[in-house]
Amino acid sequence: MSVSREVHLGAGGPPLGNPPQKFAEFALSIALVIAVFQFQEVLPFAPLSLWWLLLAIPALLGAPNPRWPAVAALTLALANVVVSFWSLIPLEAIRMSANFVGLSVSAALTARILKGSLLNLSRPLAIAAPALAIQSGLTILFFMRPDIEQLYFDWQYSTYFSGAGVKLLFTTGFNNVVFPEKSGGFFLNGNTASMFMAMSAWLYFGLGARTNRKWMMWFSLVPFVGAIGTGSKTALLLAGTSVLVVALLTVVRKSIIAGAAVAMLLPLVGLFALSALSSAQAFSQDTSNTVGSRGRIWELAAAAISRNSVTGLGYGGWREYFRQEGGFIGFDERPAHNFLIQAWLDGGIVYLALISMFAIVSVGSGLVAVRRASGVRDALASASVLMSVTWVFVHGLADNTWVYGDWHSLPFFGVALTILASWSASPTLEPRSGSASEAVQSAQAKNTHAPDGRDTSGIKRSQSRTCGEDCPFEHQTVSG
Repeated sequence: MSVSREVHLGAGGPPLGNPPQKFAEFALSIALVIAVFQFQEVLPFAPLSLWWLLLAIPALLGAPNPRWPAVAALTLALANVVVSFWSLIPLEAIRMSANFVGLSVSAALTARILKGSLLNLSRPLAIAAPALAIQSGLTILFFMRPDIEQLYFDWQYSTYFSGAGVKLLFTTGFNNVVFPEKSGGFFLNGNTASMFMAMSAWLYFGLGARTNRKWMMWFSLVPFVGAIGTGSKTALLLAGTSVLVVALLTVVRKSIIAGAAVAMLLPLVGLFALSALSSAQAFSQDTSNTVGSRGRIWELAAAAISRNSVTGLGYGGWREYFRQEGGFIGFDERPAHNFLIQAWLDGGIVYLALISMFAIVSVGSGLVAVRRASGVRDALASASVLMSVTWVFVHGLADNTWVYGDWHSLPFFGVALTILASWSASPTLEPRSGSASEAVQSAQAKNTHAPDGRDTSGIKRSQSRTCGEDCPFEHQTVSG
């Protein structure tokens, strides 16, 4: 009698050297790098980072067993096309649709890479690491030296990295990096910068823990420190809370109820912290343009939604309503600073339901991945990647970011979400970096007995091809 099973680092599939696999690694690597730098003002409609993902749309065609994030993102893209029919500014709806197509492409590229080996996913992240280090370094530098930050604002090429708004910071395009206590690197908003670097940090740490790539775990400290270096109080509060939640999730991973309760700690603590900050600073003249105005914006948004809760105001509708009714807040134009409220304003109740379901399923997928982890290390990895996704959601509940963050975080978010989908759907043996023989020896050492108690020390392996260093084992026959 023999028992056959697959022992692999990804989820099976074609050889690592096949063209689709290499194309996916190349396309995702470039997408992650230019997502940091953006290269705005190069092409119309959107930054080069989004255009690159749109050019990689063929990755969606014939993708083997695409994970649900790619399909869900395409659904949201289609929903935005529908919303464009009653929008005052249809182009904004089309742009949002393009963003979700880009998210779908990044998810599809990640899924294709995972078909070969989870270890292969570390290559695009390794290529993007220097860019992320530059962003983190600039953030800390600008925080310590506002005079150098001002030189960057005045630099003629800064618009390529920060958009046209960098030239309007001190006139009509105010943003919080103008304050000495805030910094954003390439970002014009320190809070958004902290979100991007924090979610990237947890992604690197989680993948490093799962693949035993220690450099990734150590490198995660770079963007994590960069997030705190923005001067964002939210980042500082959530940094400590997130570590606590990841640790608790790892400990209580076998109880889905306890895990869900722990997962709720971060958004609850985060919202409490934001509420406290809002209450404390609402009457401060220096911060009336930031967190102190949230409550008043949400009150105005509630009044706007009451006018048409079914279809919302359409894209551009909230902007027009704000200009007419929001003068008492002190701004001519402001987003809702809550991605759920913004979804209701822009697309109506059905669109809000789709966005809410997307967020709920994303967190649920991460909790399942944590619960199904085969050991502490895998649980830590899943909890860390879940924190990467959750941080984006929590931040978007009280700031000017969307369900995927912003253009910078979009491809990183697609990677994190697809990893969680993969780990929750098909947990495998814990992947390790190293040679093929080392992986087999590890499997032999850990699996000397079958689930029914039979001794399985006599293992016969059959390989259909010659593999390189990161090659997954496609077949392993256990004879009893």
